[in-house]
Amino acid sequence: REKIMRVVTQGFDFREMSKRVLGRTWQDIDAAEQDRFTKLMTKLLENVYIGKLESYSGQTLEYVERAWEDSILPVLSDYIRVPALSPHFDPDWAAHGYLDEAVAFAEDWCRAQPLREAAVEVVRLPGRTPLLLVEIPGDREDTVLLYGHLDKQPEMTGWRPGLGPWTPVREGDRLYGRGGADDGYAVFASVTAVAAHRFPPPRWSATLSTRPARRV
Repeated sequence: REKIMRVVTQGFDFREMSKRVLGRTWQDIDAAEQDRFTKLMTKLLENVYIGKLESYSGQTLEYVERAWEDSILPVLSDYIRVPALSPHFDPDWAAHGYLDEAVAFAEDWCRAQPLREAAVEVVRLPGRTPLLLVEIPGDREDTVLLYGHLDKQPEMTGWRPGLGPWTPVREGDRLYGRGGADDGYAVFASVTAVAAHRFPPPRWSATLSTRPARRV
């Protein structure tokens, strides 16, 4: 555990993490309290995550890799083909219907996942982009919010020959195409992560909100 923490502390700024967790409260406490909170935060993360590593024997990784290859990649490839631009770049998004198509791909995939207790819903409000809401109950009152978006930035230029924004191309372990390496895959990653830890059942509630971002 000490060796792992030595490596981890080289790449993570636990003081900055603690500062972000407390937000404005960080400025209201003195240096001694800041140091104490940072130590407690570091110890908490060590106990939670290092403990997981110590008990890990590869099962979750195998499940995720299988889900990625067999379930996620085909749908993610279909999603890449949809030019679902952000409303900021496509004022006529409602008429074009691309955002609805992207949400439909994600919705259908969510409903097919091995989380029978999950409630999947698409919320639609006049003049607003659709919101895909997935609620997975746990056995505690706490709620964890996982968020992503399904709209995309403009296609841009500079794609090398054989690649393009709306054409999914896989080379080795990389999938090229607009939306394949952005928050567009958040819904797949989040739901798969919960499913991978379903046994034992999660001890918290997860609410996954995936919507095209609305720029103002």
